[in-house]
Amino acid sequence: GREAGARVVVAAWIDNDLLRSMTAYRRRPGGWWAKPTFRLQGDSLVPLEPRTRLAGVAEWARVRSRLVQAWRAAVRERQVRDVDSPVWQLNAAIFRALQRDVEAAGARLLVVRLPQKGQREASPAAASLAGMGLAVLDLGALLPERPERLFYVQDPHFNAEGHAWAARHITARLEALGWLHQ
Repeated sequence: GREAGARVVVAAWIDNDLLRSMTAYRRRPGGWWAKPTFRLQGDSLVPLEPRTRLAGVAEWARVRSRLVQAWRAAVRERQVRDVDSPVWQLNAAIFRALQRDVEAAGARLLVVRLPQKGQREASPAAASLAGMGLAVLDLGALLPERPERLFYVQDPHFNAEGHAWAARHITARLEALGWLHQ
């Protein structure tokens, strides 16, 4: 028999996560945090090491300048919606690698896009992942007519009711795939 372990992995993302995969540092309480970052070499993900990142004044300015951050976010926001862009190609490779790892562990992967407040449209990224053969659920395309009740008033993320709504849709998708009772 199969060893006990996960049969299904649900990986959820918000659109901003696709931008964050390109950012080597993130502000956290207590300072800046270096996080895993990759570059795409052919079809392979190559981890970037701290020595391969910008150094000195250039890195300080890149990490701390709000103007630079805003400009880069605007450029990447457009690139995330363009499935031919380097930003999307890197993210697609990350999702493919995740799928390979999940399958190698004997499980199945469901990728879920969580919309943020004001995002009522379907995601080109979700459609691209589905086209790559991944099981995808784009909750942005399923929002009810008046979705405001699913989000915090002062925050773009799901509140408790939004998380319950998302869980019902994720469960329904897993049942439709036949993955819950195997």
